[in-house]
Amino acid sequence: MARLLIQSVCAVIPFLFLCLAYSLDEVDQMTRELRKKSKQPIPEDASGFERF
Repeated sequence: MARLLIQSVCAVIPFLFLCLAYSLDEVDQMTRELRKKSKQPIPEDASGFERF
């Protein structure tokens, strides 16, 4: 029953599945480049879409 519940939650929340499938170190390695890109400053003349 608990396993079914976890599988159901994982289907709804992909990040939770990622945490269950990989160690924190693996998640850190896989998301490192994404985090670097998110720290780049947003240009003043960027459109609303680009800012999002």
